[in-house]
Amino acid sequence: MPATWSARKARSSTSPPADVVFGGFSLAFDMSVETMWSAFFVGAVVLVATEALATSGPDVAIALAEANTTIWHVVPSLIALVEHPVPTLRLLNMGGEACPADLPRRLARPGLRLLNTYGPTETSVTATWTEVFPGQRITIGKPPPPATPPGWSTSTSSRSPTARKVNS
Repeated sequence: MPATWSARKARSSTSPPADVVFGGFSLAFDMSVETMWSAFFVGAVVLVATEALATSGPDVAIALAEANTTIWHVVPSLIALVEHPVPTLRLLNMGGEACPADLPRRLARPGLRLLNTYGPTETSVTATWTEVFPGQRITIGKPPPPATPPGWSTSTSSRSPTARKVNS
């Protein structure tokens, strides 16, 4: 289900096709799947990291700014080291580890949405998420709403939800 949740998150963020999503995670890290699918679902450009870019540490922000990156899925320990601004960012998804309380205060600016996401490695998905704000307690949030593919409608029986194709 990571693709479904990622797509919903991207869509709820009103991701236009002009978005540039940085794909800097190793394919061995489950967050890479979320990064790619959220971009693919909305037709955004995926900025694939070269080895030099992926290993550039906090200097990665310079290249992201030059590439007009608008969405960055990143671990908090990396973004905490970044000193160069990325003014084109509109969504910063922090996940993969605990988000320090001072990070939202340092990163917040008008037009930038900050998310904290959590998912046990064993599930390979984002299991919970929340928007974070300066001065507010950071939690792992709540589970995302149930996934419904575009063009489908849900109905609930007494035992379990089902989905059916809606004819257009």
